[in-house]
Amino acid sequence: MKKLLILPLLFLSFLSFAQKFYVGVDGAWMLPVVPEAITENYNSQSGPTTNTSTNEAVKGSFTSGFSTGGFLGYVLNENISFEAGMNYLFANQYSGSQNYVSTNSSDNYSNKLKLNLINFYPAIKFSVPNETITPYIRTGILYGITSLSNDETQTHLGSSQPQTIEQTYMLTGNSWGLFTSIGIEKNLNARFKFFAEWTFRFQSFSPKKETLTRHLTNGADDLSSMPLSQTETDFVDSYTNSGTSDPTKPQQALGFARTFNSMGLQAGIIYVIGGNNFATKKLDPK
Repeated sequence: MKKLLILPLLFLSFLSFAQKFYVGVDGAWMLPVVPEAITENYNSQSGPTTNTSTNEAVKGSFTSGFSTGGFLGYVLNENISFEAGMNYLFANQYSGSQNYVSTNSSDNYSNKLKLNLINFYPAIKFSVPNETITPYIRTGILYGITSLSNDETQTHLGSSQPQTIEQTYMLTGNSWGLFTSIGIEKNLNARFKFFAEWTFRFQSFSPKKETLTRHLTNGADDLSSMPLSQTETDFVDSYTNSGTSDPTKPQQALGFARTFNSMGLQAGIIYVIGGNNFATKKLDPK
């Protein structure tokens, strides 16, 4: 008899607990906060009567592009919620080139840079429930699994044997940052809500390793014949150069950081697992 009474109570407790959870999906178009010089376009011509060059910076942000993801939330009370989620960035690609033309030869270099970024975050949301539209502020910490690829092609044409070298360098490491969003929610029904927000992401990337993942000379793959000292670089705070290098170990270089700041309009749908909760509750006019 006691078991028959306990089971309904446990079920009701579970329902009460579940009503405080919600899940959501979102999408955002991210733009640079302050565009920075990512690569360049350079052209140089020299000859018996000419010697000119032009240089143009290619500006943008590595974290500009379309971002999408999902999150799980827990409603503490009508004003405070906690969230944990992830998003993936379909980042824009940036291209640059350097062209050197002289009387007897030309050297052309081009590169394509693209970021791969998956962000995970915990966040806290402060809401002011309203009968029609609920404004809120959301802020959290970003942790990113990051890689930055640089596809390079170098072509030499001239009196010596023509040669084309294609290679891809991959910078890998983790990134940290913060985000803040200001937005509104609109109840669609007891279970679904629509939200839109303007979000700011402030993030930096300090790579730990650079790896040469592709190397072709005139179409022939010669990566496997290259020593480790030419295919891998470890970034460190300090190192000593003895004048000789061990071909079986990665070379070392001083570490550096890149800025990943961006902003954009983000929108999505929230599904309240247990139906209407504190965050969607209408205020009593009394």
